[in-house]
Amino acid sequence: MTKKEMEELISIKQEINAIEMSLCAPKSTYTFAFYKDYKTGYPIPKIEMGYDDGSICKDQLIKKLIATKKKLQAKIIDAERFIETQTDSELRTILRSYYINGLSQEEIGKLLGYDRSTITKKLKRFWKMKI
Repeated sequence: MTKKEMEELISIKQEINAIEMSLCAPKSTYTFAFYKDYKTGYPIPKIEMGYDDGSICKDQLIKKLIATKKKLQAKIIDAERFIETQTDSELRTILRSYYINGLSQEEIGKLLGYDRSTITKKLKRFWKMKI
């Protein structure tokens, strides 16, 4: 895997969070429908207009959320395989914490007893060696 593919994990997780936030308050849309009124005995075209409750948008968001979660799951499996091929256990911990668990470099530093800049250097050195 490349650095770009690993960073895609982070962006997919952010996309999932954005979709979940949108699901909390779906947008109502302005809709209209045409129908024929037969009160007079003859069909007279009429228009019904108004706002919906956002259920159409919500259904689309749910489908998108499911598809994005499946995509994320596949990427996580690939990332786990890639991380397990690394020989350095500390580097595996850093990669897993940063890309899969979503911890910041500062949080990883506290976890391992390092400064944030040390974690940054280790990640940069790792990706430089991979290129």
